Amino acid sequence: MSEATRWAARALAHVRALVDEIGPRPSTGKAERAAAEYVYEVMGARGLDLRRVRHELFPGLPSTYRPLRCSLIVALACLFLYPQALPTSGHFVAVASAVVAYGVYSLFTLRDWPLYRLMGKRTSQNTIGEIPPAGEARATVVLVAHADTHRAALIYSSDRWVSVFSLIIGAAFLSLVANPVLFALGAMTGSLLPYALALVGGVVQIAALALVIQADRAPYSPGANDDASGVGMALSIAERLKEAPLQHTTVWIAITGCEETWDGGVRAMIDAHRETLADALWVEFDGVGCGAHTVWLTGEGMLRYDHAHPDAMAAAEAAAARVPDLGAEGKPGTLAYTQMGPVHKAGMRGVGVNQRPAPGAEGMGNWHRLCDTTENLDLQALEHAHRFGWALLQVWDERAG
Repeated sequence: MSEATRWAARALAHVRALVDEIGPRPSTGKAERAAAEYVYEVMGARGLDLRRVRHELFPGLPSTYRPLRCSLIVALACLFLYPQALPTSGHFVAVASAVVAYGVYSLFTLRDWPLYRLMGKRTSQNTIGEIPPAGEARATVVLVAHADTHRAALIYSSDRWVSVFSLIIGAAFLSLVANPVLFALGAMTGSLLPYALALVGGVVQIAALALVIQADRAPYSPGANDDASGVGMALSIAERLKEAPLQHTTVWIAITGCEETWDGGVRAMIDAHRETLADALWVEFDGVGCGAHTVWLTGEGMLRYDHAHPDAMAAAEAAAARVPDLGAEGKPGTLAYTQMGPVHKAGMRGVGVNQRPAPGAEGMGNWHRLCDTTENLDLQALEHAHRFGWALLQVWDERAG
């Protein structure tokens, strides 16, 4: 058995503990906490004895869809209130709908704004441990993965549904952006046409709201590929580093909560350690263990695209050159967000490691679906992810030396 296969098997053992023993892990829920306790035990008690193992608590959103649901309800209420006492009501709902549009824009671009902080939150946690280098510490790497899982909603049940929801939510967002202008024009001119156009947008908003409500009531995915596999990968690398530490690089193992609810965990980490980790390389394993094609994300974004730091991309390219048989390459991330989104936005160095179907193949795999189980993970894919991640660590450590 090769070294990479050995550690891939260790990663798979951690995945089975999280998925088959703990089960689905809702953000801020008891099972997310149980997963954090499992990680804490592995880091501290199972022979690893990492330095400064701790839980860092933060307030996290329990629901991905609650901010969207509230925004759409307010937008539809504005449609009802507009004709009630014109022109005063028109000017009022123009302002209210502008606030809604800005709020949804901020949500989709992972910006911090008052509504995100005011939404009802519960306690979540990031579980962190540190592995010191064998020699003088000159650099830092943060290995990141998330413990929580997403709901297996109708909108993720097939590739076609993913496409349909993307179109509907995109059209709904455009209608939210148009509403302040339409309401203001109608109030100033007395014309019915702007209100009629806003009502057309309201139909799309109702469709989006219905899908969002269904999504917020769906059962949770087991989350083997997203992202127990990433947690297992980070823990297996920690175990290997205890046997063969880097020479000049301190490695943080950070298993976050609330990734599925707008990246709450990594945002809390950045807030808490911005100065300490300003020059660190952040490496996230998300969605590994399925697919024959190992990629690193060159950037990501839903409404606004944030490019990865050039230093991080150079390190990823150098790592790929060390394992040429993997055919690893950089690809843009555009469908959704990962935890590297806030890292890129903060100007930090981040590499998101992902695996996809073979080039030219179609399919979303088991993403956010009930079939995201350990039986659908592939040991060879985990081995490829481990080899790429290990090469990336060596590259960063050698540059530090």
